[in-house]
Amino acid sequence: MDYTAGQALVALAIRHKGDWHAIYEAVRKRDTVPYEVAMEYFRNLPCKYVSIADEDYPESIRQHCPQAPFALFYQGDIRLLQDPRRLLTVVGSRAPGTYAYDKTKELCEGVAENGYIVVSGLARGIDTAAAEATARRNGRAVAFLGNGPDYYYPSENKELQKLIAQNGLVVSEYPPGVTPQSRYFPARNRLMAAVSQATFLGEGKPNSGSLITVAFALEFNRDVGALPFPAGEEVCNNFLLKRGCALIETVDDLLLMLDNRIIP
Repeated sequence: MDYTAGQALVALAIRHKGDWHAIYEAVRKRDTVPYEVAMEYFRNLPCKYVSIADEDYPESIRQHCPQAPFALFYQGDIRLLQDPRRLLTVVGSRAPGTYAYDKTKELCEGVAENGYIVVSGLARGIDTAAAEATARRNGRAVAFLGNGPDYYYPSENKELQKLIAQNGLVVSEYPPGVTPQSRYFPARNRLMAAVSQATFLGEGKPNSGSLITVAFALEFNRDVGALPFPAGEEVCNNFLLKRGCALIETVDDLLLMLDNRIIP
């Protein structure tokens, strides 16, 4: 029996655990997963899926991402990624100071109240502040994972991840059963940068993964804003501000960067 091109890609993504290069080689060699095996994969999936061949696949990822995932695995509403103008990506340190953590929560609550959807990586620190503030304000947060959507990392965010999956969107290029590995997180960051019209840096430590997201956002011609810090602080925020990124102190600053373009 036959199955669709989209299902064939999803089956390959499951077989190769989301490894883009392995999936690409399989496609190039016209390797396929037998129908019966693929159907067994789909029956056992604890989440939904969409392939790059499907209409529901986020166009912003398809158009802008290098090595756009052949498949995405998710819990929640994939339609939340349809319009980049409604999305704000928030990144920052896993061990931020109180100032950046509290300010990020305040700002995310404000933009959520104005109808925006906040995207994060659900890591400790700034990501958690952003996701928690948004999820508990309007429930429409998006979390991109560096593991399968059935895995809770960090473990202390288990209930928060469940809440986002119920009312927003939890999404990954890695299928269920894939556990976190360090190389998955920089790859995940390109997706976070692509889906939103703007990226906000709460607190960026030198050589941090959040700066990878910022670099992708600039490469994709997205707006970037940052929280200002006192002179001498060991963060990269002021460095970015000196180079033309938007200075974000208030919710109004964020709304100005986002241009307040809410589509009904």
